[in-house]
Amino acid sequence: MYEHEIPNLSDKRVLILYPRAQTRNVYLTGLLNQYGDNLIYTRLTEDVTTWEVWIDQLVDELAAALPGFKSNAASQTKSGPTQAAQALAESLSSYLSNHKNSDYLLYIDEIDRIEQGKAFSQFVHDFVNGMPANLKIAFNARLLTLEPFAPFVQDGTAVVLGTEKRATDLIFQPQSEPTKPQLEVYAFGQGHVLVNGRPIDSWDGALPRQLFYYFTDNDRVTRADIFETFWPRLSRKEATNVFHVTKRKITECISNNVLDGGNYELTSYASGFYVPSDKLVRNYDVDEFEAAVNEASTTLDEDKEAAALRRAIDIYRFPFLQDYDMPWVQDRREKLRLMYADALIDMGRWHKRRDEYGPALGFYARALKEMPQREDIYRDCMLMYWRLDRHDDAIMQYKLLAEHLDHTVGISPSRDTTELHDKIAADVR
Repeated sequence: MYEHEIPNLSDKRVLILYPRAQTRNVYLTGLLNQYGDNLIYTRLTEDVTTWEVWIDQLVDELAAALPGFKSNAASQTKSGPTQAAQALAESLSSYLSNHKNSDYLLYIDEIDRIEQGKAFSQFVHDFVNGMPANLKIAFNARLLTLEPFAPFVQDGTAVVLGTEKRATDLIFQPQSEPTKPQLEVYAFGQGHVLVNGRPIDSWDGALPRQLFYYFTDNDRVTRADIFETFWPRLSRKEATNVFHVTKRKITECISNNVLDGGNYELTSYASGFYVPSDKLVRNYDVDEFEAAVNEASTTLDEDKEAAALRRAIDIYRFPFLQDYDMPWVQDRREKLRLMYADALIDMGRWHKRRDEYGPALGFYARALKEMPQREDIYRDCMLMYWRLDRHDDAIMQYKLLAEHLDHTVGISPSRDTTELHDKIAADVR
């Protein structure tokens, strides 16, 4: 599916706009084009904080959008979410039975104003299952938790929009064991973690958060590795005590965000190594970045290579854990930065092979910001400028390189680069 293309919805009941997508509003435009006046848009306002209040608002907005629509769903909220959901679904079924040849979409925006707990999950489950066949429902928000939508994800009646550049639908990917909590770990930038779509806002100190990322980034580590990384000056006994307290806090941070009240550890211990726990499903942006880079370097299909490179470049938005200064983080950050720069260069070369000089130049210029020591990329930039008839910019690029080399290592540009400069200068004259 191409980016922003609306898929075939014939067998779907639920549309989930992925919360971390950058272009969710683009999909609203596409859905408006597809449904026209049959798209019923509703947005939760600031005063809507419970599902009961939301039902009041929803019934009013449906009545405004559908002439003659009436429902007693709001009065049923005292009896519970199931009764309210059934009443609303029955009312919509009755109303839309007179419009059997028309498809409708109920688009609910900013649904995260409501706590997505058990009552909300029950309402969504019963409402969606009771909806008429010619009505679908779309959910859009900055945060969406997994539990309300898990049944529809698992049975295939939900579709996720906004993950085209990712390898999976992340927490909304169907799982062989759907009861496992879903971790989303983002380490590019300042770092943030979500459990079933709920962010971990408090780590009870910096150390649990740092150890969490260390475990996530290292699939197989010994206790000696951990102690040397975090507590090299403590005795083994002291380090062991601190380690167990910190590890327990990580478990609490994860488990507190799962509605079933279970106890979920990030790691398990086997054969002397701490390895990822099989009680959780982990989606880690760094893993996905590295997988995309690896795919790009191994595939023989140039279209697949470009798609993988674009995915890697899109994932790497900021340096790895940019606010951390621990040695292991700094080493990892540098390795990933170089991989990112190589991906930019490879993407530039992909466009260069197709004589697409403008896009190639853009990727080369971005690569130079990461690797200003690469004379060959300066030379590629000069060549792209020349091909674009931007002679002055090409010559300026040479001057920037000469200044950089003189300032950093005290040498002049190579003969190949100087010869290219002379050809460009001669072409100007």
